[in-house]
Amino acid sequence: RSETMLRATTTFWMSPVRWCGLGRRRLAPASLGCLPKPQTPRGRPPAASFASSSSSASTPRVAAGVAGIAGLSAALYAGAVATGLVPTPFDDADAPAPTALAPVAEASVTDRVFFDVSIGNDDAPTRVVIALYGVECPRTVANFRTLCASTSAAMGYRGVSFHRIIPGFMIQGGDITRGDGTGGTSIYGGAFADEALHAHRHAGAGVVSMANRGPNTNTSQFFITLKKCPHLDGRHVVFGRVIQGFEVIERAANEAGTRSGRPTKRVRVVDCGVLERTKEEALRAIESGSGAKPTTKAQ
Repeated sequence: RSETMLRATTTFWMSPVRWCGLGRRRLAPASLGCLPKPQTPRGRPPAASFASSSSSASTPRVAAGVAGIAGLSAALYAGAVATGLVPTPFDDADAPAPTALAPVAEASVTDRVFFDVSIGNDDAPTRVVIALYGVECPRTVANFRTLCASTSAAMGYRGVSFHRIIPGFMIQGGDITRGDGTGGTSIYGGAFADEALHAHRHAGAGVVSMANRGPNTNTSQFFITLKKCPHLDGRHVVFGRVIQGFEVIERAANEAGTRSGRPTKRVRVVDCGVLERTKEEALRAIESGSGAKPTTKAQ
């Protein structure tokens, strides 16, 4: 009788284990990736046939064993999730970290300008607002502000595309003469000198800085950073920061950017202009000397 009970007990526990393809392997929840997919044991028919070929007396026992294993697996998985060994579905840790924008130097802002930017065949451009640091960079800001305000097709940013876009680095535009990065000019009649190279840093995303071909070669070209770029500090004049609409800059980088920098879609400044100064900005502009209207042919 004891031998009969031992055989029945063995049949009760081992049948579902063998049926599930576990054999002598250590039991662990398949959801943890510890086990291969269940396979049909050698010499056995497929699972459905194996279950149906069992005697009517053993069928309830098999079902009970399978339920027990399923319950154990669920309990082990829940414990792994609770202890942090396995992330929960759509865990916040899997979400991309928010972009670290550079701080805005509020005490340096003398002007705010806007670009209405379109990507590809977008019908509705998105507005990007940029705060300009005219206190330390009055000539650079005067050049940029005037090109934003200009309605001249030959001397302004309206209609100009971002010709170089590298995801995770920056987007570059402002070539108002050739549109491909080989041109550019300024309201001063050509290239102009660097100013306050060490006043502001490329401390994060959203920094607006002058593109150049070396020292004192600033024109109309500029770039907007997508991350912190300390290797550019002291080499390019930082003169502003995006304070609104940075999401369209990121989207442009993700949708149109390439490693080579050549955009796969046209990213264009549909419209641009200068926003009205606040009292504080006007006062800073007067004190810094950037409040005077620069001499330019673009009116």
